[in-house]
Amino acid sequence: MNVEIEVRDTEMKILELLAGVLSGHRYTFTLQGRAIADLVPTQMNRLTDSQEAVDRMLHFINCSTGKIKNINSLVGSGRD
Repeated sequence: MNVEIEVRDTEMKILELLAGVLSGHRYTFTLQGRAIADLVPTQMNRLTDSQEAVDRMLHFINCSTGKIKNINSLVGSGRD
């Protein structure tokens, strides 16, 4: 979800906006109501987040040895 920010308001809010970007928020800068630029997380951040999610999932599976025999059986069991 993009949040529109009037350009004149950015000087006071830049640190807040950057913190929001680090949290995954996206912002659209406007000038007199017209969109002129986007402030979004970099591709590297998205790749890092994806890799972290995969690493956590693999860690979970490895820690659950003996408890989880087959991921497909878990997926199927949720469809009952």
